[in-house]
Amino acid sequence: MNNVLLPQPPRVTQNERRCWAAAFESWDRANANCFGIPACFDQGQLATWFDRTHGLTGHGGAATADGLSVIQSIGMMRVRSMVGARLTSDLLAEWLQISYVFCAYSWPASGGSRSGSHAMVLYGVQKETIFMMDPAAHRGLVREPVHFFHRPGIRAAFGVSLLADFRRGLDSTIASLQAG
Repeated sequence: MNNVLLPQPPRVTQNERRCWAAAFESWDRANANCFGIPACFDQGQLATWFDRTHGLTGHGGAATADGLSVIQSIGMMRVRSMVGARLTSDLLAEWLQISYVFCAYSWPASGGSRSGSHAMVLYGVQKETIFMMDPAAHRGLVREPVHFFHRPGIRAAFGVSLLADFRRGLDSTIASLQAG
């Protein structure tokens, strides 16, 4: 079951340290295009709103934990947080059966490097390869091995659209009622 490839999401390049806003815009538009659910915000609107609301962004525009909670709420996401090493291609394929996957992850400081965080959209998995839209400049549509998330200390939150899940269930129910 670990081969699922959705249509490529829109490529959105982040402004400053706003990978979360660019990833959300791409995730939101991809779900709208694929599943016919309404899109909410573009990254500029989202960033402006977050900047005006105390506590949603930190230094340089990075989303805080509260900011990510708001993203999850406005995106109507079902979210699963975990240590990155627990991610498998089968689990990702299960989520991709529902919708595109919004992914925010963080890593600890080590060996003189700083801690950090990043967000992207996952849109496919084939065997042990993840297909993603990375909003960082010069990245775009890329592939990484599943063990990309297995590095020591990686924590990740993966979000799928509750609206897309509801829409699929509703479409299935309507089809069975019409057939029967």
